[in-house]
Amino acid sequence: MSGARMKARNLVAALVLLAAPALLVPYGLGVEWAWRADQRTLSLATYAAIYSVLAYGLFLLTRFVGLASVVHGALWGIGSYATAILAEQAGWSFWAILPVAALLPTVVAVALGLFSLRTHGLTFMIVTLALCEFFVLLATNWDSLTAGPLGIMVFRVPEPLGFLTFDAPLSRYYLALTFLYLAIVLTWWIGRSAFGRRLEAIRDSELLARSLGLDAQRYKLAIFAISAAVVGLAGVPYVYHQQAIQPSLFGALPFIDVLLMVVIGGANLLGGPAVGAWVVQFLPELLHPLGVRDANLHRLAYGVLLIVFVVLAPQGIAGLLKRGWDRLAKRPPDAAPDAGAPRVAVMPTASRSAARPPLGEELLQVTELQKSFRGVRAIDGVSLSVRRGEVLGVIGPNGSGKTTLFNCLSGHLSPDAGRVLLRGTDVTDKSMDAIARQGLVRTFQHPLSFRSKTVASSVELALGVSAGRARSEAAATGIPDQAGALLAFCGIGDVAQRPVSALSYGHSRLLGVALALAARPEVLMLDEPAAGLNHVESAALAALLARVCRAGITLIVIDHDMAFLMPLCDRLLVLDAGTLIAQGPPEQVRMDPRVAAVYLGGTLEARQTAAARPPAGSAAGADQGLQIRDLVVAYGPSTAVRGVTLRVQPGEAVAVLGANGAGKTTTLRAVSGLLRPVSGQILWQGQDLVGRSPADILRSGIAHVPEGRMVFAQQTVEENLRLGQRLRKDKAAAQADMDRLLERLPALKPRLREAAGNLSGGQQQMLVIARGLLSNPSLLILDEPSLGLSPRLVEEVVELVEQLRSEKTLALMLVEQNPAMAARLTDRVYVMQNGVLRSELASSEVSGNLDLLDAYLGGPLGPAQATLQ
Repeated sequence: MSGARMKARNLVAALVLLAAPALLVPYGLGVEWAWRADQRTLSLATYAAIYSVLAYGLFLLTRFVGLASVVHGALWGIGSYATAILAEQAGWSFWAILPVAALLPTVVAVALGLFSLRTHGLTFMIVTLALCEFFVLLATNWDSLTAGPLGIMVFRVPEPLGFLTFDAPLSRYYLALTFLYLAIVLTWWIGRSAFGRRLEAIRDSELLARSLGLDAQRYKLAIFAISAAVVGLAGVPYVYHQQAIQPSLFGALPFIDVLLMVVIGGANLLGGPAVGAWVVQFLPELLHPLGVRDANLHRLAYGVLLIVFVVLAPQGIAGLLKRGWDRLAKRPPDAAPDAGAPRVAVMPTASRSAARPPLGEELLQVTELQKSFRGVRAIDGVSLSVRRGEVLGVIGPNGSGKTTLFNCLSGHLSPDAGRVLLRGTDVTDKSMDAIARQGLVRTFQHPLSFRSKTVASSVELALGVSAGRARSEAAATGIPDQAGALLAFCGIGDVAQRPVSALSYGHSRLLGVALALAARPEVLMLDEPAAGLNHVESAALAALLARVCRAGITLIVIDHDMAFLMPLCDRLLVLDAGTLIAQGPPEQVRMDPRVAAVYLGGTLEARQTAAARPPAGSAAGADQGLQIRDLVVAYGPSTAVRGVTLRVQPGEAVAVLGANGAGKTTTLRAVSGLLRPVSGQILWQGQDLVGRSPADILRSGIAHVPEGRMVFAQQTVEENLRLGQRLRKDKAAAQADMDRLLERLPALKPRLREAAGNLSGGQQQMLVIARGLLSNPSLLILDEPSLGLSPRLVEEVVELVEQLRSEKTLALMLVEQNPAMAARLTDRVYVMQNGVLRSELASSEVSGNLDLLDAYLGGPLGPAQATLQ
């Protein structure tokens, strides 16, 4: 069924669903124990219709942008007070009040949304709650306007509209239903409009939407204002029916009931808010015959309902009804997950320059770009230029500033200094969406997508957002402008109608490129596009990018898979610690001694044959150490570690080296129980660790210090250290260990009472290593201990680890981007590449080793190995 027909069916279903109470309530439902068709029932039904309108006002936010606002209680109050004041004090008619009751909350919402919509999730809800309570406080104390806590009485009925009169309760009930039907129609219309589809994209992934040129802030502000107008209008029939209002009616707690209506009814279905409003409104009447009359017990029942639906039926009552209807109608299930890889033919191709237009003028110029985080310079004076049609590769070890550079160029981050010029126009301080509309578009390390859409509708949305942007002449002839053709161009035309959530990892990567191409870029920046792909998927991606190059689009690519990247690039740029250290043709950069020094920590004088693998060493005590056998670990459909076998003997220090994305950290996380392997064995002291909890593995003697200096920032240094001792039973020995360790760490000892978040980067790294040691491990796992530290602080970390090594009291397993540092600290080195163990070396063989250099910078250069047929 087409999307338009589905939305039309939803509208009809919602209106038919509500026709039942509209027709039956005034004439009784024949359920004598529940209620009778008296004035009270009619009044409750009128309230249910009015609260349904309120619920749809909130539903517009939850449904289209995923935000739950409490300030809408205050906006409802503004509409209600405007109604009461104009009706009772100024003598305005019901119909004249309507535009004012809609306009005033809208103006206030725009003012509030300018800052509140920059927050997300729980923070947004807390901000809106505070604003709602501020309104209650203001209304309570503004006696001259609102009559203070006593409120305003209104004894009027709506004036006749032509031949329609509203003197009777039944006619006012139908008037409230009219407001409800209009709210439903408005919600349905937004859902089927381009405006609504773009809001859904922002809800699914605001970052992706902005990267394609969608002004997310403007769209969120627009729906925030529309929802404010809806709740403001709901205040008009509410005041005429309630006949008295006071500030406490519009506080955060009463408005939580409206949120409850949305959740219980169904937060993602058109009829959900109305269903929820009727259930919540009539629930006390259903409980009365059961003897439950206390209002506090009613609230308890609401709470139980909320928990039940959030936990057991998050789709709400309307969702349950829809599921039952679908089963009765025997609708086919959603498409099965896509497990296939893109289809490519593996064959040699021409050189990177074949069939490509000549390079043009300088399209992007970057001058002295700088960016710091908490005093650490992530980008330090980088300057570069890219010509039209060029393919520039950006490489460097983990933490060198590559993604930060992309974030600054794309507008995701604002640089501290420097300039970014695109076609001569300064875009340094522009937002991400504004830069995308200028023609610079990016992808992300982890595939982002619009999860609620199909592959085709995602690309159609991106094409719609970019409609009107001009392509270069070459791109206009080489890149299709229709969704189906563009998906075929990207090699995923056969999955066009699949839900995005059902795609394989490889297809998700290709979809990311398709979305970026749909944004009509002149410069396309790809952040690790081949990460996590197998060789077939990498070949498909390489073939696609070759076709994009031939269409004349400028590419800037970050990747650690050098076999994928180097044949693609005209020029490589190498970063280290935020500084540009080398650039030039790939062959020249690969042999640059400065690049070898960055990756290997030493000087490369010549390409030499890799040394033979050292002997395995004494087997004595091997059963008491760590043995990993044929380890396979995956993240969903993406396999990160493939058949790794290695060992760490008691008292031995072993390093695992390789480029970012090689599978090193994944291996460590599997050992410590943070990831469950797909297959293989992890033996420690003869016992298999697979399936055991991280806490159990820690008790067995393995302590894991993860990358990123994970301190508990709000706790003191001493409290962080005590956490390392939590599982120890020998308290006296644990205290002695802490005292002894603090003597080694003079920078921490005087700061035990300070918050750990106030420590410097080096001190925090010392703290997490010390915390790991205080668990008294037999094997200490260190993941990137030097990451993000200055050379002086790195040396302090090295000295600490060397002291530990000199004692020979524990084994060490180290992952480190600096091979020279790793060689200094360990006995043996394993080299990983693309999830596979490539070689095993003695630490003395690290400097200049061919296998290790190839793991970081790729093998000998050659043509790309795959193209699309």
